[in-house]
Amino acid sequence: MRDVITDLARWWDAGDTVGIGTVVGTWKSSPRQPGAAMLVGPDGTAVGSVSGGCVEGAVYELAETARDGGVPVLQLQAVFACTACEWIRSVAGEAWRQSRRKR
Repeated sequence: MRDVITDLARWWDAGDTVGIGTVVGTWKSSPRQPGAAMLVGPDGTAVGSVSGGCVEGAVYELAETARDGGVPVLQLQAVFACTACEWIRSVAGEAWRQSRRKR
């Protein structure tokens, strides 16, 4: 999450809704550990990484759907390409938004 915090704070300060895919659990040799996050900004910009490439597209769609009003989701993902690249992990997709303050 540390690698995306600057972008998250910028979008938060602007009042934008951001989709977030976060690794919440891993088994075997997952390339990214719990806490790794990918943001999908209001304009579709992706920031961060949850897998190093293997399932970035699926997590992008998960975060994008959450950003656009979908319900938060916990998804189990698995890759069994070879013994060096076998892993299973849980990824949570949710939206972060702030309510605009009335002045």
